[in-house]
Amino acid sequence: MNQAAPLRAVPEPLNPGQITRPDIHRTDRLGEVIHEYRHAA
Repeated sequence: MNQAAPLRAVPEPLNPGQITRPDIHRTDRLGEVIHEYRHAA
């Protein structure tokens, strides 16, 4: 499943040149038992 979140498309991979400072958002699910992480746009 390529670690994709359920019911969401797999994101396109980022090139190293696109990342100057990683800005990551975390979403807690299921009472903070499961965490989803994604790069901010």
